[in-house]
Amino acid sequence: MMSSLSMPYAECAVPDDWPGREHSELVSVGAQRWHMQQHGDQGPLVLLVHGAGASGHSWQEVWPLLATNHRVIVIDLPGHGFSGPMQGAYTLPRTAAALDALLAQQRLTPAAIVGHSAGGAIAMQWALQHGSGATRIAVINPALLPFNGLAGIAFPALARVMANAPLLPTLIAGRARSRSAVARLISGTGSRIPGPILDGYHTLLQSPSHVRSVLAMMAAWRLESLIDEWRNHGQSLCVGLGLLDRAVPPGRTRSALRGIAMTSIQKWPARGHLAHEESAEDIVDWLKREEVVA
Repeated sequence: MMSSLSMPYAECAVPDDWPGREHSELVSVGAQRWHMQQHGDQGPLVLLVHGAGASGHSWQEVWPLLATNHRVIVIDLPGHGFSGPMQGAYTLPRTAAALDALLAQQRLTPAAIVGHSAGGAIAMQWALQHGSGATRIAVINPALLPFNGLAGIAFPALARVMANAPLLPTLIAGRARSRSAVARLISGTGSRIPGPILDGYHTLLQSPSHVRSVLAMMAAWRLESLIDEWRNHGQSLCVGLGLLDRAVPPGRTRSALRGIAMTSIQKWPARGHLAHEESAEDIVDWLKREEVVA
């Protein structure tokens, strides 16, 4: 197990019935507090990075398939799940830097990083800022482009207002007490996920601090330069797209990826935005086929 520099902190206590709870560790890197888990104890290191609004629980059907012959690290991003909030703005470069500081402190060198949605953008930004090119990067339904037109201007501003409204995250969290409301939110992504994973979202979205951090991330997100920088970076990229994705339209993602060196684009016709939560087997088979993992 990884070494920790801090004792568990009460305000981020992980429930006993949380997926993978027996593998949870709560660590501090400077002012940033992290919840992380390690599954498997031998083989190449694979880091799994979830998207905005989720937590490491979203990989709960993926990590058992990888942990038989890999060390699998699962994190909660800053402010998400049981990690403490980001100290400062939730920008893409700062998030990648915070992740690198965690990896450095824990002496972890990933052979591969697999990121979903915003986690895909974070994985790519980490590779640009801190990677050596030796770490394989695979992204699932990556969030690579800002919103179109007026929404690209208005939405970040709206998210900033919402994140700074003291009562709004509490009101949203109160709404999430309804499991059916959470189920409708998830179905709006184009995915249908198993009950245990949906239960995790039901728990997360009842937390005002989780909701506040999601809004803060969305308010600070700037993706305009990521694709251009990656084109110049030259590192290959493995991309998986659920063609039923209603959160990140796959057509826009394919357009963004033009001119980028990549191993392949894998298309899953019957999967939505949360493809890795719908079928872990599809994801792991793809990662093995593309030699992202052994």
